[in-house]
Amino acid sequence: MKPTDQNSNNTAITASAASASSSCSTRRPNNTRVILSTLLVFALLTLSACSGSQSNRPPSGSNSQGSGAGAPVNAYEAYYRKYLELVDDYGDARVLDTASTDTFAWGTSYFAGVCVVSLMDFNQDGVRDLFVVYMNGELLGVNIDGNEVPLPESYTIEIWSYLDGEMVQLLHVPEVSFFQSFANDYWNSECCFVTVFESPTGYPVVQVYGESPQSCYFRNIYFTDGDVASNGSTPGGSTQGGVTQGDVTEDILTYFAGSSDSQSAGRFMLNENETTEDVWITHYAGFNKILLSASLSNQIPSYWISEFGISYASTLTNTQSVVRSLSESRPAEFAVAENDALPQYLAMLDRANRERFAEPSRQIPDIYCLYDLNQDSNPEMIIQTGEFEAARQYEYYLLIDGTLTQHYPNLSGSHSNLFANGLGGLIQYSTHMNYYSVYFIVWDGTTLERQEFTSGEDLVYPELEDLGFEGYTYLPMSFTPLQQCLYLSFCE
Repeated sequence: MKPTDQNSNNTAITASAASASSSCSTRRPNNTRVILSTLLVFALLTLSACSGSQSNRPPSGSNSQGSGAGAPVNAYEAYYRKYLELVDDYGDARVLDTASTDTFAWGTSYFAGVCVVSLMDFNQDGVRDLFVVYMNGELLGVNIDGNEVPLPESYTIEIWSYLDGEMVQLLHVPEVSFFQSFANDYWNSECCFVTVFESPTGYPVVQVYGESPQSCYFRNIYFTDGDVASNGSTPGGSTQGGVTQGDVTEDILTYFAGSSDSQSAGRFMLNENETTEDVWITHYAGFNKILLSASLSNQIPSYWISEFGISYASTLTNTQSVVRSLSESRPAEFAVAENDALPQYLAMLDRANRERFAEPSRQIPDIYCLYDLNQDSNPEMIIQTGEFEAARQYEYYLLIDGTLTQHYPNLSGSHSNLFANGLGGLIQYSTHMNYYSVYFIVWDGTTLERQEFTSGEDLVYPELEDLGFEGYTYLPMSFTPLQQCLYLSFCE
């Protein structure tokens, strides 16, 4: 079942070599006594018309493309043909919404079609391979409004290589990463995403993450010694470590949370064997490059998605750039996020994400953002915790002498939001029951302080502009399992 575009906000990638349809038919003359010469002339004209209406789009490739007149001139042309073949099956990239802006429905937004296209040298042979993610058209879930939405199994990851004149599939993963943005006791929907890292030794690592109410798991899929290997797990903490399917070997890395009542520590598992938190963090966060990170579906309408630090536009722009280059037989890839401190940021996100699994009521992830308070090109990480507005707290992590260090743990943020001007200024604005308070958050490279600027009581809360704060806007914060906010902060 393919998703309908009806009542949806759509954004599409237009292939630079669109297919032109042609219909070549001959009408039988009514006059049976038409002379043979007339028939011959008509046939020649018809053939000429058919020839002139042929598409300028390269023929779609197959799983095996040999040499000959129709063979691609290089790997990039072959990849473009594969892309067009997938577009024929699933459509081009577009963002769909289940609810329009004039309804009170919460809504879900998601990518459909061939939504992620990039190049990377997955098998480390010196030739870039084609990385694609597409939505297979099957809406397997139901959101809070009762609308059909995609689940992780609705998306497929594939990697193709052009070897000895043939297209060879290196990887096929029939699911993507997911997390829950709402407790889903009454409906079946998740937020889907995909992330690819680069290892310290230079090879791409496709990471697939998932979770259940009291555990989370992931797989790191990469190519090694001529085979595809992966470190990961399967949903629900099932144990199938060491199972080999063709060239793919799966190992399980699963975290089982301890009970918050008994204060028992969580358990880290690798292939049915207990391991340490250090091993977990090394596998999850040991990367200083993110090759791509894309949010694919969210329980948030697209017109509101930027408030959560999520960018569909970034994914569309990167994919469109790669497709355009492939259509010209040139290489291109997603913008790369790189920072030596990236493993520390990832480790902090992982810790914040895992803490909630010890409390079954905390199914919803915490949220976070990066913001450069003192404009030194080393953004600070802010993690917002609390299950409701009154319990909201902020944790500030600052990079000092190359080490990400926590300052002001659990700083009260009750009934407040953060606002920034993009120039280092950061304001915490609290409003509740007609009372308001405005605080400056100041970091001078040595000390982090929260300074109260003003407070008062009013039936209508004043706008920040009315208090003299021009240019301050809401600071978007994203969910801790999703690395796209981190990726966008460090993109080239």
